[in-house]
Amino acid sequence: MSGIPTSGGGGGDVFLAGNPNTFTGTNTYDVNRPTSSLTSTPAATEFITKQDADGDYALLTGTNPFTGTNTFNTNRPTSTLTSTPAATEFITANYVDGFNEVGFSANFSSNPVVSYAVGLGNPTSASGGDNLNGRMDTPQGFLNADITIPATGGAVKIDFCVCGEWSNISWDKGLILARAEADADGTFPNPVVYQALIRANLDTTSPASGRYITPFLQSFGAGQDNGSTQEQAVGFAIDFGTGVVIGKTYRYTPVLINTHTTDTFKLNRPINSSGSVSEERCVSSISASILKD
Repeated sequence: MSGIPTSGGGGGDVFLAGNPNTFTGTNTYDVNRPTSSLTSTPAATEFITKQDADGDYALLTGTNPFTGTNTFNTNRPTSTLTSTPAATEFITANYVDGFNEVGFSANFSSNPVVSYAVGLGNPTSASGGDNLNGRMDTPQGFLNADITIPATGGAVKIDFCVCGEWSNISWDKGLILARAEADADGTFPNPVVYQALIRANLDTTSPASGRYITPFLQSFGAGQDNGSTQEQAVGFAIDFGTGVVIGKTYRYTPVLINTHTTDTFKLNRPINSSGSVSEERCVSSISASILKD
């Protein structure tokens, strides 16, 4: 452009007067940046100043210091980070939902009668805990806790209270948990397939010993009562996630354990069927919740 000094001859950047200013080719500003005192809102095709960027148009990377009042009334800030936030960092709904994940069920019913004739010994993992008839979904005891593992992960805490009466020797009985994984669509197959049992580790010095999470506690201490006094297995377990996948849904179901000869357990009621006031009814329940690391 005639009459305009170049960087080679003028010792600095080009200064153009007049309006409009047409630039062609490659224009570099290696010594001084272009400046503007305009304060009006830039049009879509106009350059913006740092003042504009700081006020309305910032797309910040790295360390982003915000000062004053910053409003997000059109779009919320988003993040794909899955690491644990520091105390002063923003958190996403995904992270908060991890604290709120919970699944539970409770059975208030004692009629129709639900009973289990549980065989002697420890159930096998291959059977999903049901080869001795103790898993409490066959027949259905309605004691299932379903929970989805959030993106932030975490262990699962399972709380349970199973109440009812055994037909014989309640102090030789206990309870464990079976875990099933849902299909990709979040539903469980019929029948449900249980892949893992949560219970005490195998004692290799005594491999036949009963393996519980907790034993049943006897309510009637003045002797054995096999007809009208119920027992309870109350406790919790923590599943640290061996084999658990983020985003998958899992089901936890109680499994009755019997270290005596085959005995029957009746859920939420005593063995006897009479309706006297001393033959009480009770409520059983189970819940699962996410524990953050």
